[in-house]
Amino acid sequence: MSYANKLKDSLYWWLGKKRPFFINDEYKLELLFVDKENLSAKIRVTNLKTGTVMVSSADPSEVTDGQE
Repeated sequence: MSYANKLKDSLYWWLGKKRPFFINDEYKLELLFVDKENLSAKIRVTNLKTGTVMVSSADPSEVTDGQE
């Protein structure tokens, strides 16, 4: 199901490793790892138009530009 141009305020989504979320057909949000000890998650956000990737880590000070 596409939520392109339909998301106005908020939406709940069960993000899983096999179930990414697409934001207005421009970005893809993927779950990479869940750190249950620190109650955090590592996610990857991909700009589908440019292919640019941003990765979030369990430690907010360790944000990379996709060059792992």
